[in-house]
Parts: sequence; structure tokens; C-alpha cells
Amino acid sequence: MMSKTDPVRALTGSMRDFRELQGTDLMARVGPFYEWQESRRQSSLWPYSKSTQQAPLAQCTALDDSGVRFSGLNFGMSAPIQI
Repeated sequence: MMSKTDPVRALTGSMRDFRELQGTDLMARVGPFYEWQESRRQSSLWPYSKSTQQAPLAQCTALDDSGVRFSGLNFGMSAPIQI
């Protein structure tokens, strides 16, 4: 089982490592992925856990899946930032 506090271990591997699950026991098949995903979540490295709280503007506020609010630049936005 991976350490949930070691960001180096959390950065090891990728989702590609879990694309072909082997075996018939569903929990045994997804267990390693869940451990890896949880390690990334605990290290604040899971990129798919964020949701915006408003329209996706050049600067926006979002929440992660544990409810922590953060604000920052939205680099996916094509409109220039008004200064």
C-alpha cells in the first residue's frame, strides 16, 4: 500500500498503469488504482477533483473534493485579463 503522505510516491505512475484491469474480483481489480488515487488526493495532486464556483473566467474560484476553496488564473481561458 502506498504512503498517503509521500508526494514522491503519489507522483509515481499514471492512469495508464490501470487501463487494463486483470481478474474477476472487482474490488481486487480496482484496489491498486484506488490506493494510488487516494495517495494523490492526500498529497493534493489529484487534478480531477476540482470544480469551479462561478463561470470559468480568466480568474476563478474553485473547490477541491475535500471542500478547500482556492482562487487563481484559469490558463484555459482565451480572453485577456483586465488589469
